[in-house]
This record gives sequence, structure tokens and C-alpha cells, in this order.
Amino acid sequence: MRLTNLYAQIRAVGVNYNQTVKAIHTNFNDRRAVALLARLEKHTQELTVLFGQVVRLTEEFNRRWSVE
Repeated sequence: MRLTNLYAQIRAVGVNYNQTVKAIHTNFNDRRAVALLARLEKHTQELTVLFGQVVRLTEEFNRRWSVE
């Protein structure tokens, strides 16, 4: 159940990300948009590292607790 909720939250992050990028392009001039997108990219890289940790921990959990 919790993994399903986590998956839904991850999908929501993707939707919000796309909406954010579109809003930046729509509402800011090119120079400001580039600066904002650079900041967004930095945070996206941090989020990618966290997602990698989630995957690793999930695999470790499955290895320890799966019944075979």
C-alpha cells in the first residue's frame, strides 16, 4: 500500500515538473528562464539521487523479507 502511494507521489512530481517548466517558459524572459531552469536542474539531480536511494532500499528490503 505504501509503495503504491509512493509511486503515485513520484508520478505527481513528474507532472508538477512538466507544469513548472512550461510556466517558466511562458512567464519569464529567456535570461531569467535559463537561470530558473538551471536551479531546477540542480534540484532535479538531487531528487534523482534520492530516488536511486529509494530503489536501492526497496531492493534491499525485498531481498531480506521476500519469501521464496
